[in-house]
Order: sequence, then C-alpha cells, then structure tokens
Amino acid sequence: MKLELKHLAPYLPYGLKIYACQNEYVLELEEEMDNETISVRETIENNHKPILFPISDLTKEICINGLFFCPIKCLLEDVGFDVSEFNNSNFNIKTDTFTDLDISSFNDVQKLLEWHFDVFGLIEKGLAIDINTLNQ
Repeated sequence: MKLELKHLAPYLPYGLKIYACQNEYVLELEEEMDNETISVRETIENNHKPILFPISDLTKEICINGLFFCPIKCLLEDVGFDVSEFNNSNFNIKTDTFTDLDISSFNDVQKLLEWHFDVFGLIEKGLAIDINTLNQ
C-alpha cells in the first residue's frame, strides 16, 4: 500500500506535521502552500510520512497546541457522559485501528482528524509515524 492524497486530505485543515525521512525534520502541511511548507505531492513522492497519534492514545493525556487533555474524555463529554469519576485504567482500547471502534458520529471523526489520530491505520501499514516514537 502507498500513501495517497485521500489519506492526507482530511488532515489538511488542521496543520498536519510531516516527517521528512531523509532530512529528519518536521514541516507543517497546510491547506495553502507557500515557500515554507511542503506540498502534498512532495510528501507522497518522497515517502515523507505524517506524524499521528495511534488510536490507543485516546485514553492517554496528550498535548495539542499547548493544551493537555484526555481525548476519550472530551468525546464522552460531548455526548453527555459525566466523566468526573472517569478512570483511564477502567477504559481499555484493544485496537490500533479506527474501524474497530464504535465512534460513529461525524463530529467524533472530525475531532480525531483535528487531533491527528490515525483513523486510517497508516501507522500499522508503515505509512505514518507514531508520534510516541519520535525523540526516542
């Protein structure tokens, strides 16, 4: 399988970061390209990889734009659950692929894309970098 535009396009409005393997640096991938950003075509042709969170990180505290939060709590609060006594250790996600989760609302999927979660299973296929493996 090859990284394609259909895998990257849903993330474009949210400033997806790309790992450029040969140079080991991170660039922003944005909707509007300028001379400081990497193009989608360059990303695909040069085997650059998007940097994503695995689905298993839904129960962990993550940082997006300087804000620390637990994604699963945010998703549950959005549908009316009281998460005041939520315990991450009691909530277990046993999959790294989005298709096995019961997240059906378009809003939930859009949030996962905004937070750069791997909704297409690209990490498992070697087409994306797990953010947790950077700087190790």
